[in-house]
Amino acid sequence: MNRLIKKYNEFGKEGFIHGNRNRKPNSAFSDDINKRIIALYKNNGYIKANFGELS
Repeated sequence: MNRLIKKYNEFGKEGFIHGNRNRKPNSAFSDDINKRIIALYKNNGYIKANFGELS
């Protein structure tokens, strides 16, 4: 509790915001790869690929 009180006294409400907020994880895919995956999913018939029963 003392650390939280000290942080509040130093930074106010902003002291409670997590330090990694709005940062992209190192293990995240790049935006380019995400767009390519979505395009493949939409255009190449992978829409039913995640379902166990394919018609």
